[in-house]
Amino acid sequence: MTTYHPSSQSMKRRAYAATETLRARIDEGLEDLPDSAKARIRKAREAAISAQAQVESEARRVAATTRDVVHENPLLVGALALAAGAAIAAALPRTAAENRAIGGHRDALFDEAERIFDEEKSKALARAKALAKAGHEKITEGLSGDVSDPIAKASSGRGNVKTTGTDSARNGAT
Repeated sequence: MTTYHPSSQSMKRRAYAATETLRARIDEGLEDLPDSAKARIRKAREAAISAQAQVESEARRVAATTRDVVHENPLLVGALALAAGAAIAAALPRTAAENRAIGGHRDALFDEAERIFDEEKSKALARAKALAKAGHEKITEGLSGDVSDPIAKASSGRGNVKTTGTDSARNGAT
């Protein structure tokens, strides 16, 4: 959705004026040149004007899209600005005054965060190991059952296929 912005109309007028000014000057300084040279220079200038118009058009499109995003998602933009500010602040070196004022407290908070991270990592690792062990036990348990003669196991319930088929034929069953 493109919203109206008062300066967008004036920007558009200025862009058209700049392009028209360039078009008006396309023949400037060509009076004494041969026709073939004039044609090549005009063609190069027209290509430059076209490129300039495309750049201006793209710049207007990006500006309108940015305005729309800011207008439609102010919390997202605010969060991004806050994150960018925090990243910049974290990258800046600490000052002596900052270290005196909050250095000890900050260090204690970082130590606590590191301790909690290590604790949670240990818990997750222990859970993963327990699940792996339980899975291994289930697999081992399934394999350690009576699987020595699966053919005998399969045939014990219904008999031999050949025998069963022969018996059925003798009894007249189809």
